[in-house]
Amino acid sequence: MTEELKIKFAFDTERDDFESISKGYRTDVFVIHKDNWYQISAYTLIRLQQDFEMEIKEYGFYTPDANLILVEEASVEHIRFTLNKLHEQDTFKQFIPATPEQFQLFFNNPKESIL
Repeated sequence: MTEELKIKFAFDTERDDFESISKGYRTDVFVIHKDNWYQISAYTLIRLQQDFEMEIKEYGFYTPDANLILVEEASVEHIRFTLNKLHEQDTFKQFIPATPEQFQLFFNNPKESIL
């Protein structure tokens, strides 16, 4: 039996969801898996391509965010679906756990109080 996957959005309102769909990305996603926290960057392919092209033109190179996932749409529904499918495939062992600093950028409370 696989361990339960918990998904938390630091900014979890309908407005935040609407804005992330419009922007094509969301970086306030945290996954709790086997007592590890992971900050996830969820991008649509179109937004990733835009960022890639802009940074190549501006800097000459592109480095994607750690723990990047591609989603059909940057909505809570699509992000949850994708993360659950990745969990079924045991993908999180490839991800980098979030640092306390990453966590504190989004949450004012200790991790334990967020669960």
